[in-house]
Amino acid sequence: MHKGWEISTEFVTANRFKKFASKYPREFASCGANAERLLADLQSGIPLSALAQNLSFFRSEREGLYRIGQTNVPGAKESRLYIYPDDASKVIYLLDIGTKETQRNDIASARKTIREIRRQFDQT
Repeated sequence: MHKGWEISTEFVTANRFKKFASKYPREFASCGANAERLLADLQSGIPLSALAQNLSFFRSEREGLYRIGQTNVPGAKESRLYIYPDDASKVIYLLDIGTKETQRNDIASARKTIREIRRQFDQT
């Protein structure tokens, strides 16, 4: 096992996650389980690029932003957990969570946060 990868909640708006978890508990749990699966796969040495091609719940939103969707939740509200996996530091930054209806604003906000993270850690 390669280990090394970890999840950071440093840039999460806790209240938003708490509200989402309260309103959509099954979807929240599924997105969390899928994030754990992604983390385990990265820790086992599978490259990020391969995972983006092979995991149905994991999609690129470009510019370093990815989304994790819910799976196996009958009648679920389409949900997305937005993350920034930084290959250099081996950190998956949790950024935001939302639904299809909030997608446009969630993506814009997450991309802004990624720019902050890159500036903070002097990455481009």
